[in-house]
Amino acid sequence: MTTAAPAQRRKYQLPFLLATLYLCWGSSFLAIELMVDGIPPLMGAGIRFTLAGTLLAMAVIPHRGWRQVIPRRHEIGTVVVLSILLITIGNGGVVVAQARGIPSWLAALLVATIPVWIALLRLGWGPRPHALVLAGTALGIGGTVILVSTYGFRVNGIVPIILALTGALSWAVAAYLSTRRAGGGNDPWVISVRQLFIGGIGLLILCVLVESSEWSTIRWTPSAIGGLMWLTFASSIIAMLVFYRIASLSTVSTASTYAFTNPIVAMVLSILILNVWPDRISIIAAPLVILGVALVVFGDRYQGSRRAKRRH
Repeated sequence: MTTAAPAQRRKYQLPFLLATLYLCWGSSFLAIELMVDGIPPLMGAGIRFTLAGTLLAMAVIPHRGWRQVIPRRHEIGTVVVLSILLITIGNGGVVVAQARGIPSWLAALLVATIPVWIALLRLGWGPRPHALVLAGTALGIGGTVILVSTYGFRVNGIVPIILALTGALSWAVAAYLSTRRAGGGNDPWVISVRQLFIGGIGLLILCVLVESSEWSTIRWTPSAIGGLMWLTFASSIIAMLVFYRIASLSTVSTASTYAFTNPIVAMVLSILILNVWPDRISIIAAPLVILGVALVVFGDRYQGSRRAKRRH
């Protein structure tokens, strides 16, 4: 009886936690669209991550100690590189792309290709992905090509598309490197504090260098502030806590299913709140990208379970 109760609680916790994760991260693209309508993108993203990193540090330091949070000398290079790739370039590319006119649902689709780019990196440098992953990679690339070739030559141009894909690729490179070298130990809370704070500082530095001429046009509207606050608390802090909780209850692969639910959530919110609908070509391309990412995620999960069985 005593062993069944925790298992029963976990059974009911997991769907709720997954729904929370899908909403927090899937809604981040709508929140970015609201934020950049009044706040310069690099400034808003810099405030978001620096504030989230500071608040998370205030929660982590009493338990871990401030010495654990500050990178050691031999860790500094890895921590800084991963933080810049993940946050400064990865998220920075997406927020600037949305500020230049990419709708939230399209940004979510382009960011969803991250597992596809990781699979391509593994093709070049290993470990070799499973056949399901290869099939998903082909579908994901096909859907992305359709999106780029149709949407990229419209009014907003190809540059925002390239910025969003650059952000996705930068995130993929960081994710691939982090599997080989954690960049700050194995404590996810310590890693998160470091990456959020350092990446946020990188964005604020870029803001000073690139956006200073736009500061006079800042409009602290309720929607812009609301988008910034949602990104800081829901999409950064709460989502991260939930992600690691899901990973502890189930697997990282289960938690990573947000990769192919993000575009669905972003599309629904875009239609319901902004009344912005995808066009016919995008409706064809979107399922290709989502299905491709799903095959990559589940193919990795299947390959990982087979390797675990062989070890035993």
